[in-house]
Amino acid sequence: MIDTTDGAQNAQNPNRVQNQLQQKEIICGTCRLKFTDVPSFKLHRSTEFHVYNTKRQMAQLEPITEEIFEQKRVQLANSEISITIETRWKCYPCAKIFKTQESQKEHERSKKHKKSTKTYLASHPEESLSSIFKSIKTESSDFLSDINRSINNSNEPLSVPEDGDLSK
Repeated sequence: MIDTTDGAQNAQNPNRVQNQLQQKEIICGTCRLKFTDVPSFKLHRSTEFHVYNTKRQMAQLEPITEEIFEQKRVQLANSEISITIETRWKCYPCAKIFKTQESQKEHERSKKHKKSTKTYLASHPEESLSSIFKSIKTESSDFLSDINRSINNSNEPLSVPEDGDLSK
């Protein structure tokens, strides 16, 4: 037999249904946090903390607390800045720098380069045709990209020591 008294009471008192819905706890299965209302849960799901724990869950790791997440964020911001050393090629007659040898070779075939080379070699007799291109090394710091890639919408978790290392 079906009990319809509760349904009849709820139809008469719509506030009771709304109160029952508001009193239910919503639990984020990823972060293991409790919420009392749907809007705060939806807001939580868009946070960097939830996204990070989702990535940890996909990597079959346990979720971390908000405090540990903030420690990791600060530690990453204060830690090593990745410096990349790139080789580039400079055309001295044209005063241009090229990221790839292919672009340098393409430039070498241009009319403008050939004209500039003649002028350059006339004014620099000590230089030879083979020495007008020189490779140069440049250092670039990509700190902001590291932070954004690690914290924001990246596919990889933050690259900082494991949770146990932070408790020391």
